[in-house]
Amino acid sequence: GTSGESIKSNAMRTRAEKLAASIVSNADGTFSVPSSSEPGKSYSISASMKCGCKGFKGYSERHPGTPPTCSHVEAVKVFLQSGAKSNR
Repeated sequence: GTSGESIKSNAMRTRAEKLAASIVSNADGTFSVPSSSEPGKSYSISASMKCGCKGFKGYSERHPGTPPTCSHVEAVKVFLQSGAKSNR
């Protein structure tokens, strides 16, 4: 299968699954994801899966050669997967 590509860490996965429930899908193709650390703040995730949070910006430095991600981006992926096939 895919080696380490899907979900980066268990902690990120857990946060992403919590955040996925609160995601708002916007008409322009972006997604609003609430911040897990700052109540009342939310991040806009672009259709190309880019986030403005510090974790996303610093990801490439911590994990050279891998596509950057963060719990907000992973949450959108969870959200899209659950929306695509809603078999809960």
